[in-house]
Amino acid sequence: MNACSNWWRLENEAELVTPGLLIYEERVERNLARMLEIAGGAERLRPHVKTHKMARLIEWQVRLGVRRFKASTVAEVEMCAEAGAEDVLLAMPGAAEVEMRRLRQLVEDFPEVSFSVLVDSKAGWQVLETVFEGAEGRLGVMVDVDCGMGRTGIAPGDAASELVRKVAASSVIGWRGLHVYDGHIHEASEAVRRQQWLAAMGPVEQWVEALRQEGLQPEEFVCGGSPTFGLHAAVPGRRLSPGTTVFWDFGYGEAYEDLDFLVAAVLVGRVVSRTGPMRATLNLGYKTMAAERPLPRVRLLGFARQPEQTMQSEEHLVIEGPEVADLAVGTVVYAVPRHICPTVSMFDEVGWVRGGQVVERVPVTARGRRLTV
Repeated sequence: MNACSNWWRLENEAELVTPGLLIYEERVERNLARMLEIAGGAERLRPHVKTHKMARLIEWQVRLGVRRFKASTVAEVEMCAEAGAEDVLLAMPGAAEVEMRRLRQLVEDFPEVSFSVLVDSKAGWQVLETVFEGAEGRLGVMVDVDCGMGRTGIAPGDAASELVRKVAASSVIGWRGLHVYDGHIHEASEAVRRQQWLAAMGPVEQWVEALRQEGLQPEEFVCGGSPTFGLHAAVPGRRLSPGTTVFWDFGYGEAYEDLDFLVAAVLVGRVVSRTGPMRATLNLGYKTMAAERPLPRVRLLGFARQPEQTMQSEEHLVIEGPEVADLAVGTVVYAVPRHICPTVSMFDEVGWVRGGQVVERVPVTARGRRLTV
């Protein structure tokens, strides 16, 4: 986020409809290349689509050789299948029959695509056995293993081994492997992050080795998110599922200097009011960005020193300080969100930037909860 380069500024900014979200193609291209470089090849990637929710990005990654994807919603799963993915994991425990019936419909609609879902309990396994009866072997299951986050998953141990045995013995659903997400590991220090990662993954590795000794060899071992992407990449046999890396944001950019991805998604707004000599109001309210954390929720571009963000409501963001004294009403302002994933889901479409101009509008395909099923 070099304030001197003005890489974000557009030649046709007077034509911009604000508030909006801009995606910079050249920077996405660099981030995708860096993902492939860290992974050591497309075969090792199962990128998470929740960050962008765009068929455009799926199609692009498929052209680069990525065949497997990870999704959080049934709509995202459907988007991946439509966009050319060969293998899609719904990274959510299959707990409700109504949702799994939607997944079964996709299994039937896209016979050429391999689908799988997470399971972390006997109850979830029973739901899958019920819904997919008669579709033997057409749905894969990955046992979700909790390595310390405590959100979903089953802790490595006897109960987890028993669940793996049940899934592996099923004649209805097929055991595809294991899924481990270490989202609780987000230390800025690479050294501390590595120590926490080793501590979290150590018991999992020991348990997986016991499974192998029992003859239960996981076909796939899906691990990690963006903060631990590089750490998992150094371990052979793991499939990697970063998500934020495609767009990046200022939260990760400030925290993880060892991960050299570029900000490729920028909010754009305008000064809509001046209520004081050193106060300006932007049309960048919390309906345009992730609002789960305190202010500041964006990093304003083009300022040598950041103005203070003093107030935010649904449609407005108030900024104050000597830095805003010369901002006229109507001035276009660019801002990098702290958390890009929920920010993308605020928009039906994005402005696609190439060569310093918005060249088209691209839909956020899976913003909603349903596409066709």
